[in-house]
Amino acid sequence: MPYYRCSACGVTTHSIAAHSTAGVCASCAAPVPTDWVRSVGSGNAAPEQARRMVTGLPLQDGVRDDLVIVVSELVTNAVRHSELAAGDPIEVRVAEHDALVSVSVHDGGPGFSQPTTRTGSRHVGGNGLRIVAALSTDWNVENGPDGCTVQCVLERTDVE
Repeated sequence: MPYYRCSACGVTTHSIAAHSTAGVCASCAAPVPTDWVRSVGSGNAAPEQARRMVTGLPLQDGVRDDLVIVVSELVTNAVRHSELAAGDPIEVRVAEHDALVSVSVHDGGPGFSQPTTRTGSRHVGGNGLRIVAALSTDWNVENGPDGCTVQCVLERTDVE
């Protein structure tokens, strides 16, 4: 469950959607920025741990649902394809700015090139990046000496 310290009132509180209004402090109703970084250890439990971390973020339900799916797909790909040892860190970043929520998942693996879209494939599996592309307004892959980062942007519908 994500806890945060409100910059307006100083109270440390949680962002469980069922017990508070998304995007505001549960104590004083001041806007709460959603900019955070968390790490999970590579392994079979990593996707579930990442899903639990983002489930409690103070975001609109539809965006939060899409975020959970995107993070799950990206962390699963990091576990399956990055060649990390069990327990190696996979970093998940979420930042909310205006009508956009940006997500990045970084691992220390060798990386990959952004694939082109396949159509008509009967291949089972391998659809995670298609799901990410379908739920995102934009996404990309950055490879560097310290690993691979997949970034995407989700659009909030509750902001005019």
